[in-house]
Amino acid sequence: MPGTLTFHDATDADRPAYNRLFRAYAALYGRDLTDDHLDWAWDSFTTGPNRCLIADLDGRTVGFVQYRLYRWLLHGTTSVFADDMYVDPDARGNGIGRRLLEELARLCHRNGWEGVRWFATSGNEDGQRLYDRFGGRAHVVTYDLFPIAD
Repeated sequence: MPGTLTFHDATDADRPAYNRLFRAYAALYGRDLTDDHLDWAWDSFTTGPNRCLIADLDGRTVGFVQYRLYRWLLHGTTSVFADDMYVDPDARGNGIGRRLLEELARLCHRNGWEGVRWFATSGNEDGQRLYDRFGGRAHVVTYDLFPIAD
């Protein structure tokens, strides 16, 4: 991989690059994020339960993984759920997605967290090829339940 890849928790200095990358990520799913939505997401890192790990290649922000801690009650442990991961298309092919996941695994080890879980959309075949290298798929089926009016 060319250059130097580093990781850090998101800071205010990362906000413009994060906004650019998160908008690009959302566009993959047909979502157009408003400035209010970006503010809400960023606020979740500074005052809420979410966290964001930033990947910089030679000082340029090229990726992120948004994650949160949760208590896995059946196991009696704390674990990580990775909500979203994105790497700038211009930086792909350099192992950045793999390294983001490895860095999350290192954070788990350092903090005594059990591990990392995440979802992959069924059509994300490139992502699934990467994810399959990290171990077995969870044997669960995910459902969506939407609000019901009284």
